[in-house]
Amino acid sequence: MSTRRQALCCECGNTRTCERPRNYRMENYWFNYPINNDWHREVGDLKCSACGRITRHALLNPANDSYYRDHAEVLQQLALGFSNNGHFSEERLSDIRRAYRQAFPRNPFTRHKWWRSDEDAARAAGHTQFPAMCGEMLDVPEKRYPGGDVTELRAPSQINDLDELNFERLDVETGMYWDVGDCVNCLAYRNAWLVNKRREELKYLFIKMAASTESLDAAQVQKIWSVLQEIPCDR
Repeated sequence: MSTRRQALCCECGNTRTCERPRNYRMENYWFNYPINNDWHREVGDLKCSACGRITRHALLNPANDSYYRDHAEVLQQLALGFSNNGHFSEERLSDIRRAYRQAFPRNPFTRHKWWRSDEDAARAAGHTQFPAMCGEMLDVPEKRYPGGDVTELRAPSQINDLDELNFERLDVETGMYWDVGDCVNCLAYRNAWLVNKRREELKYLFIKMAASTESLDAAQVQKIWSVLQEIPCDR
């Protein structure tokens, strides 16, 4: 089996093949190694024919490598609580999620979303923190405010608020400026949860409707037929 891999020049996008580049930085697969904030991994230095000099290259995994090719995407899905691919125990998943957050600087001005049930459970147990939808640990609020049902998909508020989109706030402790707005990971989890909930509800609606098609009038039949015709599916 060949050990040669394709490499992509990080400056011009030209590709070439290589064995092992100089200054190679291996990916920290599944956080099995110590955590650091340098995410320049699976890269190395190679001569680029287009640039005419040695440049940083990103190493590409072959298309048929299902285990390593999408490692970063799978890791993010696991860390944010979207899925468990069945390869990890709950204890190992907890370690991955904790390590994932250690490897990133934290924006102190992000507005997170959470389930009130998680907040209530933490408060009842006397805990000082509980997880947001994205997995970030939040301090239990001094006062409990009533929540609302998740009934509509939501976009981050900063998308439609230009003042918020262009505003950065200084964190005095770190001396860094940060964007202010909703946590996009929390909203992604929230919206995915709602879509999955609606899918399950649709199953029961379709079953119920299939059993009562004879009672539908002409207008109802035409309306349902028109909607379904717009949805691509295998028939």
